[in-house]
Amino acid sequence: MTRPETPFEQLSYDLNKFRERRMAERRAVQRDTPDRRALRQAPDQPPPAETRGGD
Repeated sequence: MTRPETPFEQLSYDLNKFRERRMAERRAVQRDTPDRRALRQAPDQPPPAETRGGD
């Protein structure tokens, strides 16, 4: 896609390209913290999103 002609669309286009580039860079960098998605609780415990209603 070519860069738009109007100033507003140019800024919007540039911002979207910047965000895409920034997200791609962040995804490519190896983090020094463990992946929270891989850390699941023990099978006998309910998931954290599950809440118990009041009695």
